[in-house]
Amino acid sequence: MTMNDGTCIARIELQDALLDEEGSIAVAPYRCIMFVRPPAAWTTANGLTDDGAEQVLCAIYGPTWREGNVDGSFFRVLEMTTVLLSDAEVSAREWCAVDEDDERFRYWFWRAEDETLRSVTAEEL
Repeated sequence: MTMNDGTCIARIELQDALLDEEGSIAVAPYRCIMFVRPPAAWTTANGLTDDGAEQVLCAIYGPTWREGNVDGSFFRVLEMTTVLLSDAEVSAREWCAVDEDDERFRYWFWRAEDETLRSVTAEEL
């Protein structure tokens, strides 16, 4: 079990889609992979709390994402998993070696500061 002493990193993987106002769905052709350094309040022994996950989703889609976009479309999270990396995994830093050319994935790195997420590079995380 990994405890969040301020140095933990959460790995989040999600599949999303965009729904238009008529109900047509366009599933993203890639999976989102995110690495986040969350505050302790956003974590459980196994991953992110519901509030922590919501904070990440708001960072990705915007704070009013659940209300939809001005054109009547809205994002739908189809699947989302979160895990805390073990201390050994964090230290090994293999999670930094992402293949930006792999069309199956999109990668993001986020760091929480004062419970607000900001986008950073893998090295800054």
